[in-house]
Amino acid sequence: GETSRELVVLAIMLVAAVLNTVTAARPRRAAPWRSRVMLETIALFTVLTLVGNLALAASLRSLDAGVASVLNQTQIVFVAVGGWLTLGERSSRRFGVGVLVVLAGLVVMRLPEDGAPAVAGAGIVWALAAALCFAAIHLWTRRVIERIAPVVVNAARLWLTVLALVCVPGNLDALQGMSSRLWLLCAGAALAGPFLSRLSIMYAVRYITASQSALIALLAPVVAFTLDYALLGATPSRLQVLGAAVVLLGVALPVLELARREPSR
Repeated sequence: GETSRELVVLAIMLVAAVLNTVTAARPRRAAPWRSRVMLETIALFTVLTLVGNLALAASLRSLDAGVASVLNQTQIVFVAVGGWLTLGERSSRRFGVGVLVVLAGLVVMRLPEDGAPAVAGAGIVWALAAALCFAAIHLWTRRVIERIAPVVVNAARLWLTVLALVCVPGNLDALQGMSSRLWLLCAGAALAGPFLSRLSIMYAVRYITASQSALIALLAPVVAFTLDYALLGATPSRLQVLGAAVVLLGVALPVLELARREPSR
């Protein structure tokens, strides 16, 4: 409650941009940053990042955080369908079953013990819009990964996103007034999210399909509540433990199939 979600998004993007810039500044062989596909990718990712994060923040105004998180994970469906339509990536039956199992597990993890979470129509639309934006980033990355320098693209799209958010009246002054504690929290979120997470996903799609990498990324909520227990001592509820087990099962189904068919991946 110390500041708005939009301002937190700006702070996280700013820290992540600095981290990416430091990494991108290292000498690289023939980084084609001036190529047409690089410039197109940077522009597209900037728009999708800005719209996706603002849509996610808007969804949280009328949705429980758990519900918004589950809806955001439906990007796996957009990635699977989009990968089939635009990249010719066909998914197996086991992958389809795995997706349904994972989504069911995420729903169970996010259910409150004492009743159904609050759901609002506008919030659902915003959350799905965010999921669509992030899915589009994933698909485009898979399409052009061999022709771009991921670190440079990530740094550029983050700086442009920060520039757009800073132009919103009042954001710059509010940013300067943030406490050191909040900056530290945003730095941790930036390191794990827009920096390491996004770069890892971008490099992953060099070796596996967009839908496979998106499905494995759905382990994030399981990892999050495991770390919450290990580092903060928060005891998970029975529903969280059950949901986490279901998510792990759902991810394991297609991953084990992939390991048997193509061990090199």
